[in-house]
Amino acid sequence: MQGKHFILTGSTSGLGKALLKKLLANDINVTVLVRNPQKLNQFIAQYHTDRLSIIQCDLQSEKEIYHITQSLQQQKIDGLIYCSGLGYFKSIEAHRTEEMLETYQLNIISFQHFVRSN
Repeated sequence: MQGKHFILTGSTSGLGKALLKKLLANDINVTVLVRNPQKLNQFIAQYHTDRLSIIQCDLQSEKEIYHITQSLQQQKIDGLIYCSGLGYFKSIEAHRTEEMLETYQLNIISFQHFVRSN
C-alpha cells in the first residue's frame, strides 16, 4: 500500500485518528477533511510528514462536499475512509428532533453525498 493516497474523515479522534497514524506509518499519502484543522496541530507537530494534506470541510454541507470532490478530481485517489460520526448516547425518548437529524445528516447523508459526487 506504500505510495497510495486515501481521503480520510473523522481523523481528529477515535478510530479515524488511529487510522491516520497507521496510514502515515505505512508511507501512505493521506488527505484529511476536517471541520476544525486546529485539532490536528499537535498531531502535525509530533509527526512532521509531507504525506499529510489537510482540507477544511464541514461534512454537513452538501455544497462543501461537492466542491471538495471536484477539486480532488485531478488527483489519483485510491480510497475514501469515512470515519466521521456523531452520536448522542442517551435514550431515544431523551433525544430532540434536531439531534436526530444532525446525527442522520453526518452519519448517513454526508457519506452519500461523497459517493454521488464522484
